[in-house]
Amino acid sequence: MIFNKGGYKMRFFRLTAFFVFVAIIAGCSSGGSHGSDPMGTLLVSIEDSADNTAISTASVAVYDSSNLLVTKGATDNSGEFEYSLSPGTYYIKVAAQGYLPVPPTNQEALPFEIIDGQDTTQDVALDEHPDAGNTGQISGYVLTSDLVGVPGVLVVAKDETLNLTASAISGPDGEYELYNVNPGTYTLKVYCAGYRDTSDPYSVDVVASGSYEADDIEVVAYANADLSGHISFLAVANGIVDVTLIHPDTLDTIPGLSTENDASTNTYLLEAVPPGTYIAWASFRNDGHVMDPDRISKFGLPLITYTTASTDQEQDFEVTGAVSIDAPTNGADLVVPEVVNTATPTFTWVSYPSAKEYIIEVFNSKGETIWGGFDSSNIVRHTQIGQQDDSAAFNFDGSATYPLEDGETYRWKVYADDDAAVDVQNLISSSEDQMGLFKYFQDSTP
Repeated sequence: MIFNKGGYKMRFFRLTAFFVFVAIIAGCSSGGSHGSDPMGTLLVSIEDSADNTAISTASVAVYDSSNLLVTKGATDNSGEFEYSLSPGTYYIKVAAQGYLPVPPTNQEALPFEIIDGQDTTQDVALDEHPDAGNTGQISGYVLTSDLVGVPGVLVVAKDETLNLTASAISGPDGEYELYNVNPGTYTLKVYCAGYRDTSDPYSVDVVASGSYEADDIEVVAYANADLSGHISFLAVANGIVDVTLIHPDTLDTIPGLSTENDASTNTYLLEAVPPGTYIAWASFRNDGHVMDPDRISKFGLPLITYTTASTDQEQDFEVTGAVSIDAPTNGADLVVPEVVNTATPTFTWVSYPSAKEYIIEVFNSKGETIWGGFDSSNIVRHTQIGQQDDSAAFNFDGSATYPLEDGETYRWKVYADDDAAVDVQNLISSSEDQMGLFKYFQDSTP
């Protein structure tokens, strides 16, 4: 999503949770639990949502609770995928050429539990991609110099001329697949803590209704430099938050580059950052904190750039307590949009201490602001919502650029300002970036 304030745009990043930094030796994957004891079984079934036919060769990626890749494979001719896992919490992400991915872009995968000795079934229906037949795909391997596949590496394809990007994670044998890529000429780069590629970016041409088998991408272990810093908690008790590096174009997190602050010192450390430019983010997951929105509005999100010659860098963060929103919204742990059956839903939140006014911003699934937010002069784009209010109906002032559309997913966010003037003086908090998802169904039936 996009937060446009004072000429600054802040995108709403892909909804994933990150808990642990893992040192990388053999790859960015956490490694599978296949073969350990006790075990449960994951059974995945993929079908076309329109006619319920099985989808073969669909990519199924399984992640653990720390969002680290456990395994990745393809469905068989019956549209099924099976894998044994140790008991615990997992997520799956499904993609296939000609279909929209599950979960959708910028939404978090839904967790499920694997129980010892039991089968866990995940049935997934894929919707046809709106540009099916007009896109291509890129595939290949991420390998070391001795041809060993490297799992869990982020592969990014970018067309600089058309400003198009696509991304995917390499599987257990290093294979990656980029589906539904718009036609164009792309360069390929890879990102993973402790690794870098060994040559200039690979160039590939993608044509409609075609595929391109890319040359294998060679990577080498590379310690490079670290990122460290201190987290200050503003007007709120100290807590535990995550620090994550994010690719600025695809909004993917860089594998292996997420950690938490030390509770006793409020410091953090991210090791072996590969060459590239990244957005540094603190308190990305739903934990009751947000980065100081006033600082972001004035200076933007921190950008960190590393080269092969970089030394260690430092980046401090300021976080504060989040504005709590009531409805409509997903839960803090499960990012499932709440269904609403009105084109003018009422947004409700908990009054925030010291707030003199509130600002609401509503985004569509493309990240575009369709109501509220701020213009380039920091003027709020809807009629003022005063400090006495803890609710407001969508488009109550008639200023929305687009109405809510049947079947579409949206996200709303609320900001707290400590000045009653209509031009924002000092944003003191906001709701969390992974809250406020809702889906509009005219007849309330998904």
